Amino acid sequence: MLKRTQKLVILFFITLLLICIGYLVYIWYSHPKYRSLELQDFGSSDAKFFDDGYIVTSKDKRLTLINTRDDTIEQTKIASNWVDCLPDENLIVYCNERGKVGICKYDVKQKMIVRNKVIFTDDNLRIDPAISKIGDTYFMTVTKVEGEVNRSDPNIPNGIYTVQLFQSHDLDNWNYITDIISMDSNIEDIKLNAFNDQLSIMYEVETLDKSVSRIDYMQSTDLGNHWEPAITLVDIEADNEPASILYMNRKYYVFFSSDLEKPGEAYKGSDAFLNIYNTNFNLLKQEKLLTSKDSRILLFEALCNQNEATLLYSYDYLDKDDLIVETGVDINK
Repeated sequence: MLKRTQKLVILFFITLLLICIGYLVYIWYSHPKYRSLELQDFGSSDAKFFDDGYIVTSKDKRLTLINTRDDTIEQTKIASNWVDCLPDENLIVYCNERGKVGICKYDVKQKMIVRNKVIFTDDNLRIDPAISKIGDTYFMTVTKVEGEVNRSDPNIPNGIYTVQLFQSHDLDNWNYITDIISMDSNIEDIKLNAFNDQLSIMYEVETLDKSVSRIDYMQSTDLGNHWEPAITLVDIEADNEPASILYMNRKYYVFFSSDLEKPGEAYKGSDAFLNIYNTNFNLLKQEKLLTSKDSRILLFEALCNQNEATLLYSYDYLDKDDLIVETGVDINK
């Protein structure tokens, strides 16, 4: 029979082992499952975090998936320029310059597209698809552009940008719900979210391409049928490009890139920033994120836990356009 002290020692080591296992599980699930990556001269027009270490993007106007764990790149035959995804279900929505809006499913185990459907085709340009889900209902926004796209000349009329909302229960049949917003300004970089089962969008509004812009936020309490007035999260003091809005610990974390410290330089002078808001969207904190690249950052998306972020961005978008995944970015300076 073991002595009492021996039992206590064994119990101590068993407890220590369980603590270590629990910590490893915490690390695995609370930290993004990506590793740092740098693809020189990649030329991506858009990119999002997908699932299990994958990134979905568009390269040479084709839907492309990148495995950050082994650096493999798979370019599909699907024409795309703008993308978004629902990682939990391996779904990807895309638009291309031909006015097509589609949805596909990528099986990461088989490493292949197992489903692809063109939802509709429009004579007008369709950009910036975004997808989310509440319960068993899928929601998707697509921005329709009528007239001038990305106006850079103040002497010509701007196009009409309209953010339209659709819903589906089976991914095959999509029903139009409403026009969330429509204006003669460039409305870009739509982020559709479902915080606490309430739909919301974050987006950029600018009057001239690569000029000063603001980041606005709208939310709906009735599954998208009606929308509350827009809240401005980032004022029109610089060229601000929204990347992600995350809700954590009763705070909103807004990641964006901006030429705030180098006004007028747009993409060539932009850095990555993080704004933190309370539940009433009062600004609690703004910080410039310390990245490995000095400026020239166009931030596509961000993942984070309480201490650090993983950033997905283009470096030197107008010239080199390197695609970067940077992990371990401190968000608690």
